[in-house]
Amino acid sequence: MDLHSFAGITLDNTTLLGAGIGPIERDVVLPVLEVLAAVTGVLAVGALVSGSLVLVRETRIAVQTLQDRAAGVRARVAAHGASTSRPGDA
Repeated sequence: MDLHSFAGITLDNTTLLGAGIGPIERDVVLPVLEVLAAVTGVLAVGALVSGSLVLVRETRIAVQTLQDRAAGVRARVAAHGASTSRPGDA
């Protein structure tokens, strides 16, 4: 949802710029601005998708690191618990 909103805002802002400048030299400026708007929109959406993929990858790395650390702590607790005798365990 958010990615769609950001992409839409980017395209809307570029379109508004073109609409404001368009009446000045319509035959020359308008086609250039249309191409600029399309290229900017494609680049913006590509950057958002790329950023989202990086975020997902980094999140997976963080989750894996936390799982590894938790497994290490569990192993140490289990080893410590097995090596110590508690009063009343006999």
